[in-house]
Amino acid sequence: MWGITKRGGKRNRKKEQQKQQAAQTAANHIKEGMTIGLGSGTTAHYLILEAGKKYAQGLHFYGIATSRESEQLAASLGIPLLEPKQAGKIHLAIDGVDEIDRDHRAVKGGGGAFLREKIIASWADDVIWIMDESKMVEHLGTFPFPVETVPFGMP
Repeated sequence: MWGITKRGGKRNRKKEQQKQQAAQTAANHIKEGMTIGLGSGTTAHYLILEAGKKYAQGLHFYGIATSRESEQLAASLGIPLLEPKQAGKIHLAIDGVDEIDRDHRAVKGGGGAFLREKIIASWADDVIWIMDESKMVEHLGTFPFPVETVPFGMP
């Protein structure tokens, strides 16, 4: 489970609290019967925990995980999971970002689940990006730009 490290002290606690608050707010957009794209990374981890609470309280929905870690966490919380081809429709995707500017341009995928995240976000009717304030930047490029190679079709 993601947690607060000793390094950074209060600043790190504030960052984690912001991630939790963003996740709680985003989870309020999950409605009965929806299919939800469940993102990857530390902020999405909090979202999945919040979604699990809602499911345990009787809100029924399906999840599609964008990484194995998210899949394992969602399954452990009892959230029923679908493969993308089973879904038919993805109502909402919720995921974190690596950085985002004032024009809402974002970089994501630094956690290694870029392709799955991109596919789920592109299929979703709506997308909510969740983050703490450290992800907001004046200019994109402070975070390393992710590149993912896909072996499919390679000789």
